[in-house]
Amino acid sequence: MKDIREFNHRIELAVNRLNKQREFLKRATDKPEILFDKASTMFTRKDDIFSIMNVYEDGQRKMNVHDLQAFLCSIINNFFRSELKDERITIKVRDRLRYPSIFAVYYDDNEFLQFDIFERYYGKRMMKTVEEIEEHYKRQADQKHKELEIVKEKISDMLAAKDNPIKYIINYHKNRKTKIYKKWFYGSKELVLYVFQWGKMSKLVGKALDKYAQQLEEIEARYKKYDNLEFDLKNLRIKEDLISKVEPIFIKYNYRLETENHKLY
Repeated sequence: MKDIREFNHRIELAVNRLNKQREFLKRATDKPEILFDKASTMFTRKDDIFSIMNVYEDGQRKMNVHDLQAFLCSIINNFFRSELKDERITIKVRDRLRYPSIFAVYYDDNEFLQFDIFERYYGKRMMKTVEEIEEHYKRQADQKHKELEIVKEKISDMLAAKDNPIKYIINYHKNRKTKIYKKWFYGSKELVLYVFQWGKMSKLVGKALDKYAQQLEEIEARYKKYDNLEFDLKNLRIKEDLISKVEPIFIKYNYRLETENHKLY
């Protein structure tokens, strides 16, 4: 069985580590760069300093680990502001309702970089190249063309019916190899069915043409809504400019570039 000396030793180790971390945070509030540079040597996400921040008193939450996480982020934000001299670039906890969460760099409200001060990496989550963006819109244009051609073929079919209804009806049944077509060529009395369909043809064709015209408009409107090629290329250039402005800080402090997207969430 363990004795009291062993338990005291573990407690002293924990207290000493907490004291060192407390002093480190005091210094970091005055010199924010040391948190960005040394957090990985002073903290792990499983440290007691995080768990003891979950405080309940009188049945109410007084403090939680998210508060400490947000505080660390505010120190890092001060560091970036002093380095970049640009108040539109800010650092925020990427998921403020989650612990642990990585931090992210924002320009106004637009996120463009993610990083982790404990594991010392940064990355560009899901950032496409110019070629990938252009290929995406090419595929989109091809799909739009296919959809339009299908509807246009239907319109052409209806216009043929409008110009020569009886021929359209005969061809329709011929192509389907219906009993009506077979009886037609054997002099059947089924001709009356053609006459009946012919009488309804103009009304049916008119409705069909209206429907297909509406479908063309809907296809055009749907693809126009997502036709943002110029915007996406411009947005990419802006992000690239911002990254070129911020990335030297990560390089200076030897943060590694992370390419695994799942770590950048």
